[in-house]
Amino acid sequence: MKTLFISTIQPSRKLAGWHYIEVISELFSSFSEVHFWFSLLNGGERFEKDVGFRFAKVVSYKSPFVLKTKSVFSNTYFAHAFHKDHIPSLEDTLRHLQPENVVFTNLSAGCYLDVVKKAKPDAKTVLLQHNVEYLVISEFSKYASTRIQRIYYLLQKRSVKRLENKILNTVDYVISISPSDKENFRRIYNIEERKISVIRPFFSYSAGLYKLDNKEDDNFKNLLFVAAFDWYPNIRGAEFFAKNVLDKVLKHSPDVRLYLVGRNPSAAVLGLKKLYPDNIVITGTVPDVDEYYKISDCVIIPVFLGPGIKLKVLEAMASGVPTVMTSYVAKDYDLLGKGFLIADTPEEFVDAIQKVLEDQNFANEISRKQVEWYENYLAQEKTRALEVIKKILEE
Repeated sequence: MKTLFISTIQPSRKLAGWHYIEVISELFSSFSEVHFWFSLLNGGERFEKDVGFRFAKVVSYKSPFVLKTKSVFSNTYFAHAFHKDHIPSLEDTLRHLQPENVVFTNLSAGCYLDVVKKAKPDAKTVLLQHNVEYLVISEFSKYASTRIQRIYYLLQKRSVKRLENKILNTVDYVISISPSDKENFRRIYNIEERKISVIRPFFSYSAGLYKLDNKEDDNFKNLLFVAAFDWYPNIRGAEFFAKNVLDKVLKHSPDVRLYLVGRNPSAAVLGLKKLYPDNIVITGTVPDVDEYYKISDCVIIPVFLGPGIKLKVLEAMASGVPTVMTSYVAKDYDLLGKGFLIADTPEEFVDAIQKVLEDQNFANEISRKQVEWYENYLAQEKTRALEVIKKILEE
């Protein structure tokens, strides 16, 4: 049996989306010979394991301005991902390989669905859907940083919804990254229950990092928020915490320092340091995020919006650093009501953080429970994922 993955995402482990694709492809390789076809490829990394690659020719990238201008009048996914001059390469790959299964690695890759259906109509088609893209575009139309961006995404909403509906209802199977996304797909697009499954991420992160650095030369208690700070849910989360929670924490513990660690901090995030110059550190991209977990006393995840499952939860749980998170990010990992630290108001965040900072025995027990949960989660999710893929391939 052969499976062809069609990808518009470049292979790089720096991208969480690619990491998920790589994990899924390795699971498919347990049952099938796996190959890849990339519509856009500029360098990239090869798998450590033996997984076949087949590359399409690469055309020059258009400038972001040209792409966005074009997509206003068509669709942002087609404008960025679909290239007519790549169709012969894909058709040739399908003829040469004769795959029984074709996996589209995201909605953009699904732009080639009609090509596959025409060239290999008997192939079983599967879509890996990382987000409900219609909801992403809808939220961008509300929360984008400039008015021009909000208008752009507002214009895109209808065409993205139309494309997502077509692809989801045309492929044979859909793999969703989270239970909440699955429910949204079924609610918005009326997807049949039998054709949509959930495979949550089960990435390997460094485990048990709590108290690995005793910070002998530093009297501060460190709070840590790891995120991409150019992504609107994280921007708003950082603003919420800095403006509504940190002052209350500092009244109890003046020696607290908040680390905002992650790429491309927006102007709004950078401006937060002015509120507490001595108590907020904004790092931007760092070589090794583990080093920040090691010096941290408590992780915070003050995120209240945004589709998809939050990988930062998995990474924080693995680290063992006591983590205070919202119920919004905890729900897709089934963490509610299991003794972990959940906070949805400023007061709840303050209470949970103070308990961690002031009661070392309590903090140690939370740390132990987090690492134990993470290790069990990895084993359970891999087993479930294999069952999902086996069922898809055997039906």
